[in-house]
Amino acid sequence: MTMGAVLQSSAVVILLVVALFISSSTSFVLALVGPLTFVLIIFTALFLLLNVTEFMSKEKRPPIAGLTLHLLLHFNRIYDYQTSLAKKRRTFRLIFPFRCDVFTAHPANIEYILKTNFPNYGKGSYNYKILEDLLGDGIIAVDGEKWRHQRKLASYEFSTRNLRVYSSAVFRDSAAKLVSQVSIMAAAEQAMDLQREKEDLMSRFMMESEKDPTNMTDKYLRDFIFSFMFAGKDSSSSTLTWFFYMLCKHPLVQDKVVNEVTEATQAKDKYICPDEFSSLMTEGALERMQFLHAALTETLRLYPAVASDGKMTVEDDILPDGYLIKKGDAISYMPYAMGRMTYIWGEDAEEFRPERWLENGIFRPESPFKFTAFQAGPRICMGKEFAYRQMKILAAFLLYFFQFRLVDESKEATYKPGISIHMAGGLKVYALPRAGRFGQIFVHAAAAKEQMNPFGDALYGAGTELIKTELGVYGKKLLEPGSTYVQGNVRLYKFSPETLGLQATNGLLCWLFQVLLLEATLHSLGDGDVPLLDIVAYGGYTFAAVSVTLLSRIVWNYCFYIITLWESFCMGILLVKIMKRILIAEVRRSENHSSKRHFLLLLMAVAQLPLLFWLGNIAV
Repeated sequence: MTMGAVLQSSAVVILLVVALFISSSTSFVLALVGPLTFVLIIFTALFLLLNVTEFMSKEKRPPIAGLTLHLLLHFNRIYDYQTSLAKKRRTFRLIFPFRCDVFTAHPANIEYILKTNFPNYGKGSYNYKILEDLLGDGIIAVDGEKWRHQRKLASYEFSTRNLRVYSSAVFRDSAAKLVSQVSIMAAAEQAMDLQREKEDLMSRFMMESEKDPTNMTDKYLRDFIFSFMFAGKDSSSSTLTWFFYMLCKHPLVQDKVVNEVTEATQAKDKYICPDEFSSLMTEGALERMQFLHAALTETLRLYPAVASDGKMTVEDDILPDGYLIKKGDAISYMPYAMGRMTYIWGEDAEEFRPERWLENGIFRPESPFKFTAFQAGPRICMGKEFAYRQMKILAAFLLYFFQFRLVDESKEATYKPGISIHMAGGLKVYALPRAGRFGQIFVHAAAAKEQMNPFGDALYGAGTELIKTELGVYGKKLLEPGSTYVQGNVRLYKFSPETLGLQATNGLLCWLFQVLLLEATLHSLGDGDVPLLDIVAYGGYTFAAVSVTLLSRIVWNYCFYIITLWESFCMGILLVKIMKRILIAEVRRSENHSSKRHFLLLLMAVAQLPLLFWLGNIAV
């Protein structure tokens, strides 16, 4: 007996059992098998009934890897679940009654779907209904004439000339504003001038609406503009979040990027402000940032903005790997899974290695059907170069002025399933100013509006606040909270780190000088063993401990602030006791000693007052 006959017989038997159960009373059935078992029996019967003819046919369909319900069971790690299935089968199916979902990570299949037979694989009504509430009739959700019309209008804005003239200026100004917190008036003026010289995307759309007011409605305009805003900002911010995460996990790569940015902009050994750095961010400099381009691409390989993209089959078709796809089947290609396939990227597919994209130091792109982060074929992302330019400029600015470090090195980042693959919980990092660069930012900012404190990097670095949200492209969250926090604390300390260090050194030298002077004086007066000398020396040791604590406070982000207060208080008590003992001792011994020695020791006691005052001034 053939496998098809066995399956057919099984389906008939199960259906007869189900019919028998249904003909009986409901209470009897539930009492006999239980409600859960009853549901499973019905589901199994329907599954066999719907698929028995397919099993009996000789058609080559993609192998079944499970049920569509399995995606829900693994929802929090849905893309890793798809990856595990793709490692076993390059093309597979997940089935459900009345529905079949095909998934493929085969580059040849993807080229066929996205380019060779593009008309047969569109968004379809199913995907449109999913995206309609958010994107409406925007270019991401539609097919056919609406898609062609929107793409044609937008293509003018993504031409090479517009991209270089407009976007570079905007991105540089935005990045400089993000780094320096300064309101740059020139950026707004330049944008207005450009709009007068050349129509922007909104202007083109409004002109088209005048030509055809019936189709070009306000809703259509809203959907059109929102789709581009969503595709541009959402994907770029998501990618930059993962990019900075990977750099924190691979500090050597971060150092390489910084060195390349410094050399490409010729900013080496220059203490410049963000606006001056912006002037160095030329087209030539961007072209020379090959390793940065490779690092961003490597991030997109492992964490593409869109982890899985679905199409609907218009007519029956056969994929290059020989599998039959039927009309109405949903078929998805998986950029996230493809980035982890060893048969595409080699045995180190899951490693973050930007060098894989470089050949003799020059970026070497891969086939868009192998690296699918920007799609391919007629629907390839029009903003690809736009996005790279945006991310490179922002990354270069931030990495030139700051070093990034994870708050919790042991914690592995996870994604949040959605249209874009965002990092769950955001990215929490420390932004540490690079030596010799951060202070200049505040000097420049002071010339604009607010008087900043131009002290050293140590104090600013210690006070920089956590970045508790994802690295936004245009947000002020990177520096604004940290700046306010730092400036509020600087006003309390009264001294810069350099001044504190100098004062501590001077204090120690004063104590040493006093001890040596007192010892020499006592010996000259003929008294070589005086307990008072031990008291003063003991005070010097305590003062040294306080000074070390002060320096530790500066270096370790004020961790010893409370300890310093306590030790300062103890030191004050000790100094008071020293003066008291000196005075009492001199009064009692005044008739036995020369007046010269009496006044000398009294002067040494009074000399403790400035030290006590200085110590209290620092601690309070």
